[in-house]
This record gives sequence, structure tokens and C-alpha cells, in this order.
Amino acid sequence: MIDQRLTEIIDCLYRVAVKAVIVRDGKLLLSKEEVKNHPELKLRGFPGGGIDYGEDFQKGLMRELREELHLNIKPEQISEQPIQVSFGKLTDGKFSENRNIPTILFYYSVKLSENQQSTAGENDFEWVDVRQLEKVNFVSQTANDREFLINYLNDK
Repeated sequence: MIDQRLTEIIDCLYRVAVKAVIVRDGKLLLSKEEVKNHPELKLRGFPGGGIDYGEDFQKGLMRELREELHLNIKPEQISEQPIQVSFGKLTDGKFSENRNIPTILFYYSVKLSENQQSTAGENDFEWVDVRQLEKVNFVSQTANDREFLINYLNDK
């Protein structure tokens, strides 16, 4: 979780985040995202989040997946290099309705073992058929990467 004091810094704040692309049996694991003041929006994103100061990208992703999905991922389950790096703005009102926080996203492919299952609640995540991604309403920072991710997943 981002320290709320950071939302007060306007001139120099940017966010570096790592996201997991997890596919199993033709389905992609997506997080259900809530937007402050707009609970009716049904936005989806990728599991993951901001890296902490001094944290290695893979270790940050492992921590995020442990926190969000209750999954203990090993480094060898994460692609060595990101499959996509993108730049955007966090504009969904998670921090403030009036701010666009510059964001750098690093997407990594994560391979779950056969017996790995998330124990996170179904209210937080869902498996979506990769053939239905064009219909998914992604959060702002992921929406920019829709075409790349659809092409990447269709090649899987």
C-alpha cells in the first residue's frame, strides 16, 4: 500500500509498480479494482503494486502476490525480464480525484505450479478467458497496454 503522505507531494511523485500476468488453462487472473466515489465501475487490473524503496522488482512482485493473492511465489516462477514496460498515469481516483500520478509499470509473466491456488477472496480477483479481454474494462494505467497484452496472451 502506498504511504498516504506521498499523495500530498505534487511536483516529484511518480510510482513504479510491478504487475503479474498469470495465465492458467486459457484464463487470466485479474484483480477487481474499486474506484473511490464510483463503486458502480467494474474495473479490472493485474495483481501487483508499487515497489518499496530499495526493493528488487522480483522481490516486490513476490511480496505483492503474497499480500494480495496469498501465494508464495519463487523467483524462478517469474520471468527474468519484464514482458512489457509502460508509462502512464494513475487516474482512477485511488489517491485523489484531481491528480494524475505518473506511473511506470513493469509486467512480468508468472507461472503457477499445478498445485498453487490463491486463497484470496473471490470478491478481490477473478479468472477471465483470454479471448474475452477486449470486453474487460481495465483500470486507466492498464488500459494503455490492452493491445500488447491481448497479442501477448493470444500467442500463449
